[in-house]
Amino acid sequence: MATTAAASPPAIATALSALLRRQRRRSSRCVGASHARCLAADANAEAVAPSRRGGHGGTRLEEAVPAGEGRSRIDAWISARLGGGGVSRARIQASIRAGLVVVNGRPVSKVSHMVKGGDIVSCTVLELQPLRAEPEDIPLDIVYEDDHLLVVNKPAHMVVHPAPGNANGTLVNAILHHCKISTFTSLVRPGIVHRLDKGTSGLLVVAKDEHSHAQLAEQFKLHTIRRVYISLTCGAPNPNSGRIEVPIARDPNNRIRMIATPGSGHRYARHAASR
Repeated sequence: MATTAAASPPAIATALSALLRRQRRRSSRCVGASHARCLAADANAEAVAPSRRGGHGGTRLEEAVPAGEGRSRIDAWISARLGGGGVSRARIQASIRAGLVVVNGRPVSKVSHMVKGGDIVSCTVLELQPLRAEPEDIPLDIVYEDDHLLVVNKPAHMVVHPAPGNANGTLVNAILHHCKISTFTSLVRPGIVHRLDKGTSGLLVVAKDEHSHAQLAEQFKLHTIRRVYISLTCGAPNPNSGRIEVPIARDPNNRIRMIATPGSGHRYARHAASR
């Protein structure tokens, strides 16, 4: 038969004090362990996703180099995989130097790093920095101007509007210095309805207000505006007139150039017709 004995008040106080001390020690150990686990988790998160810390939210690529594929430079390989996606070779190289490219789990920093069949490549491409056209005092050859539109003769080798690699010195920079144009359509291409290639000279129509822009854009869309190009050719074409209808796409060897891609089935090719 079990018996109980009444404990004295001093004994109860001593027992409670000991119990509280044990609980405090246990709590401090738990807090310390939890803190250590948190630190470890933070470190792991940083190791796994360094690109997120930098705010890089650009194009992502995670792919294995096909087995049997020969050795190639990492920048060239990524450029080929993202070809036509609007990502320049220079931006890929900048991403590599920024440590945003990992091969087989290890970051690479050299654009000349060689990859081979079986390598696992993970890449986050740096985002483009936002552009904004600013007025610049550049001479313009104005052919016609009224309150609603402007017709300028663009010289060869002048870019129409700011873009990566051409942030200033463009036709838009000159136009913004010449007259006030609302940025209703774009901060980079205000008033621009159509474009001419950098190496092409010729007339370019610029809208000064939103209504004019909408009307001109519709006319270009419906092809009610007739455009005539004069070009130099090597030899004598035969026949001397006709219609050229061949898809065009970005040249994989020179991203600033467009090329004809007849029957290639190029993923990013678009329809084009000239006569």
